[in-house]
Amino acid sequence: MPSMERKHTNCRNCTSPRRPIKARGLCAKCYYWQRKIEKCSAKLESFRSHPEYIGRCNLVLFTFRIRVAKRVLEELRWREEGLLVDAIDSERLDSLVSTLARCCRSECAPNAHNVIEGMSPKVRRQVYEVLLPIVESRPTRLPQLHTGSWNAWASNYWLSPAFRDDVELTHALERTNIAA
Repeated sequence: MPSMERKHTNCRNCTSPRRPIKARGLCAKCYYWQRKIEKCSAKLESFRSHPEYIGRCNLVLFTFRIRVAKRVLEELRWREEGLLVDAIDSERLDSLVSTLARCCRSECAPNAHNVIEGMSPKVRRQVYEVLLPIVESRPTRLPQLHTGSWNAWASNYWLSPAFRDDVELTHALERTNIAA
């Protein structure tokens, strides 16, 4: 019986060599979120193809869940990109330090950015390697975003034309179902 040999050593999404590959070339973290996208997409298509069930669900909620999962995959990819380079730029480390501060419900010192700027790229890389597992090991339902809070991200989405398009599509399907 031939042995099952893994084709990938790094995750296809985040390119992490730190986590083992779970399935389809994805690490366990990325696989979970990719499956979430696929499940929500399947439910969304199922409801769209059967408009009589539209009133039983909130299609906008499914599209929002898909957007959240895609954003999580982007965040995981961003984190691993820092480990793939020899020299970390100050903005990346500053963003990770700010993320850690938010996780602790704290704020960075006013001179934190200047201290990070003064570090050599090699030292920044070492600090990044130390802080990243701390940020990742904090138990949360969603990973902390390096760009800010999930509330800010969601507010930006709810004010975007994409959200209005999703809502309009849902209303159009509901109107079609009512007319039928």
